[in-house]
Amino acid sequence: MVIAEAALWCWYFFLRRRGYRRKTPLLVAGALAVGAAMTVAANASWGLFVNLEVARNERLAAATQVLDMRDEMLLSPKGDPIGVRLRYTVRFPRSDYFWQSASLESGSRNAVGVWADGRRVSELIEPPMAAVANGVQRYERGKTYHFTTEFLPNFLM
Repeated sequence: MVIAEAALWCWYFFLRRRGYRRKTPLLVAGALAVGAAMTVAANASWGLFVNLEVARNERLAAATQVLDMRDEMLLSPKGDPIGVRLRYTVRFPRSDYFWQSASLESGSRNAVGVWADGRRVSELIEPPMAAVANGVQRYERGKTYHFTTEFLPNFLM
């Protein structure tokens, strides 16, 4: 934006120095040209930046270690199965904030997506995440985190 403003000011002083009678239409045309150039530059760089971010996230995801995955049935007081508890261990490749979450999917192509609408009842992370200066919590590199997540279908909520 600063570059665009500087370009418009230069254009304005150029028009003023040359003594053009119709400065306003030329200034408007210059503003439209600068806006078009900024739009083209933004569109051209957007794909590059998205691709770089995706590649970085893929490298981090590939370097993240997920260990000791296991599931348990959640039982009602009567002993009927009502949900699933997932326990797993994760080691992150660097100290940062990572968006990780467990999910449940059906293994069958013909199954109804009951769990797709299920709710995460609770999530326990041990040891707790490290708090940084601005209050955001993050994972520490090389530390092993144990996750326990419980899921119940919507009709039980």
